[in-house]
Amino acid sequence: MSSKLFAALFASLAIAASAASAQQPAEEVLLQFTDGAEFATVSRTETTCSMLFGNEADKTAVTLLIGKTTVTSQLYIISLADVGANAEQFDFRRLTPDGIVTDRKAFFKTEQGPGIFEYASSLEALQLDFDDIQKTGGFLITKPGDESAAVLVKFNGVARDRTIAAMGECLASQPSHWSLDD
Repeated sequence: MSSKLFAALFASLAIAASAASAQQPAEEVLLQFTDGAEFATVSRTETTCSMLFGNEADKTAVTLLIGKTTVTSQLYIISLADVGANAEQFDFRRLTPDGIVTDRKAFFKTEQGPGIFEYASSLEALQLDFDDIQKTGGFLITKPGDESAAVLVKFNGVARDRTIAAMGECLASQPSHWSLDD
């Protein structure tokens, strides 16, 4: 899959977000960068903070939305890997400083473009909040008992740390946001 196709996907996501935000209050961008290998954007629209972190070499990305409710708090993993079916249960693993955390969770799967797949689930269903995401260094989704096909998103390094810090600033600027403590 070419870099141009993957870049085109994110350009189309940005255009769609711009069109949606044109009907809503203005989006405030807190961080936006690309270094050729990784790219990230952190922004706030009203009471929702959003984060996009991608790895151009691996053709993967993770998007995190955190708002006031479970509906506005979602995790999206984007990859070229085609694993499982829509609404299927997956083995969901996160790399944390304490080791690998594994759970079985359902994800909604959609094809965002030819050969580009998005796996989505609410933070409530995943039993995650921003505290958990801050401690995560990577995400892995596989079919239960079958690791021959997997979605792996590396989420580490200096660029990731800058992105997490900007998302933390965004959430701190909100009067409240969804968390597991709610």
